[in-house]
Amino acid sequence: MPQQSKGSSPPPKGSASSSRRPATTKTFATFSDVAQAVKDWRCSSCSTRLFPAEGAVLTLSRKWMQQQEPLNSKITCAKCRKQSACLGNCSRSTTKVTTKQGYQVSSCCSAGKLFMLWTIMCGFDYMHVEDIRKLDKSARENVRYSTDGGVGYQGFSFQDYAMLGMTTQADVAADAGKSKAQISESQKDNITLRTFELIAVLLPSKSHGSSYDENPPAAVVSLLRASRVLDRIAELLRNDSLENASHRKHLYQSMLDILRLLGRHDSLTDKTIFLARRVKKDDITMLNLSFHGAKLASETTSSIADCLKKLEIQSTMMLRGAQNNPAVFNTPDSKQMLWLCRQISDLAVFLLGKEKASGVTRSRQKDREEDDLRVKEVDDNKMLSSHFFGIPAANMQNGAPGRMRKIMTELTTLKTGLPPGIFLLFGSSRIDVMKAIIVGPEDTPYELGLFEFDILLPSEYPNKPPMFFFRGAEGKLLVSPNLHADGEVCLSILNTFHGSPWNPRESTLLQVLVSIQAMLFCADPFSTNPGQTATAGTYTSRVWNYDIQYVTMRYAQHAWLSGRFNPLWSDVVNAHFRAHATQLLALVKKWLREGQPFVGHAPLPGMQRLDPSVHPAQMEGARQQVAAQLVQQVEVFRRAGGRVEGRGVVSAAAAAGRYYSGWGVQARAVEAVRNRGGRGGFAGGFRGGFRGGFGGN
Repeated sequence: MPQQSKGSSPPPKGSASSSRRPATTKTFATFSDVAQAVKDWRCSSCSTRLFPAEGAVLTLSRKWMQQQEPLNSKITCAKCRKQSACLGNCSRSTTKVTTKQGYQVSSCCSAGKLFMLWTIMCGFDYMHVEDIRKLDKSARENVRYSTDGGVGYQGFSFQDYAMLGMTTQADVAADAGKSKAQISESQKDNITLRTFELIAVLLPSKSHGSSYDENPPAAVVSLLRASRVLDRIAELLRNDSLENASHRKHLYQSMLDILRLLGRHDSLTDKTIFLARRVKKDDITMLNLSFHGAKLASETTSSIADCLKKLEIQSTMMLRGAQNNPAVFNTPDSKQMLWLCRQISDLAVFLLGKEKASGVTRSRQKDREEDDLRVKEVDDNKMLSSHFFGIPAANMQNGAPGRMRKIMTELTTLKTGLPPGIFLLFGSSRIDVMKAIIVGPEDTPYELGLFEFDILLPSEYPNKPPMFFFRGAEGKLLVSPNLHADGEVCLSILNTFHGSPWNPRESTLLQVLVSIQAMLFCADPFSTNPGQTATAGTYTSRVWNYDIQYVTMRYAQHAWLSGRFNPLWSDVVNAHFRAHATQLLALVKKWLREGQPFVGHAPLPGMQRLDPSVHPAQMEGARQQVAAQLVQQVEVFRRAGGRVEGRGVVSAAAAAGRYYSGWGVQARAVEAVRNRGGRGGFAGGFRGGFRGGFGGN
């Protein structure tokens, strides 16, 4: 705990400052109130404005951060060199606090603490925005992943910190041997750590007992929400690598200290932790808001609580993994990471427990069903018995030291880092054996299709890349030039295709999954053929997509709705079609309409590889038939209680023993699709075919 001691006492009677006016009774409700008071603040001895321009604020902030002078709520006038009364013009003596980093902070009253908070935030915001301005476009676009798996943009440059006088000899020595990106992150972290420590000293704390600490002024919330301090906290909470976070434990500890302080005051908690943050343009700083009339945007983004939830999910998963595999987490680095995980988990229990009792409207409180299914643990036997690599996985010898910890660390990242449309299963103790589903992206011939992969991380992982097997079209068809019927996945990061290979120090399973989603399930798959370039929009490309749409409808949509899938995926399949049923019906209609120009198309190079059983002249009929079957399945599924089971889509009438498997589709439904009509047009034709063939209402 910081040590407290008494500082300067009130001046004797007759001194210049003894004749000052009584302490102000002004209420500081917003940061603007604080800023205006600072701009109007005059020396109590010579009446000179103490802060005539923003440059004076930056100068003082820089001196404080450089430890050129201690922080004090009572400022020395630059003109008469006498110490002026504080912003609140009080007569109290100052109380001195020394932080862990050796900063001395002397304050006297609420107004004095608000002034120091405002000044520190002005300096912090300024440095952040100046860094953005100095980064050229190429640097900003070049997102760099640190070698230890941490995720983040390159931060403040070493040169900027040296120019501002923020680096010390100790900093320089600590950075020896680091890469430029690591030095950047280190220097940014040092400034953030100092800022957080000073803010923690100045925030209201119930342990101190003053009116400021017991009933914080509203300006505290306003200052925090207007500055970039909460944005920096959110950035740290969004770190997808616990390993990276544990290497920066002092910074994360100081961040957690601030969140604990905010969590002890309901008036602070609701509006700083749970309320959505304001989005800030690159040029918005506390100085611009205070001196130039800049305005905060009305647009909001994720709250601190939302960001904390994701890190808490990772921490809980890591702690559970360590409990199941204690020998894997027996190194000093592992113990440090687990210590941080416990700190995060305890704080999350404390803060998120308060969230339920709060009446504040939360930001993004959807907690969608799909998010809960993103990464799931399943029984080892069920996983291995249905896995392409089940036998080699069962016979696998123990891997290299650190392998399992590396895999567990990646799984925690995947838990919150997977983009929408990717789902992962892993064995409860065989965490190196996995399955994945990738949902076909929008505006591609794979849209809303479910494509399954079996994954094994070999014993040499991460020195060797993951092993992937594509189960997409039941081992029958090619659905992409890089996804073969025999299950081979051709991708440079897997060392199965030319290009940038797997890098043991930097490559991750997340990168592989995202690469497959973005590069292989693309809008113009024909262009991924070797030797093909820029074919989008050409006749050949559009015909290729026409055939792939059929494959998607038949094997990646209809087959799943028919119950032809591993029961391990049951929750994911039902959640997918529950969320996208209406969208899927519209998609089928769109594909049939757009496919008309290619009816009876002549064979094209490679086309026979997609589905040899269907001649191009018969493709339209095949598309219409599978579309009719698909639409019937979706219509049944959308009925109350509809669900996909092993025998197919089960309707609400399943209790009576009736269900629809999809293959016995009635001829009337097919005819309705072909005619695009019936009463009510396209949709009416489907409904009419359905009612006539199935007997429902």
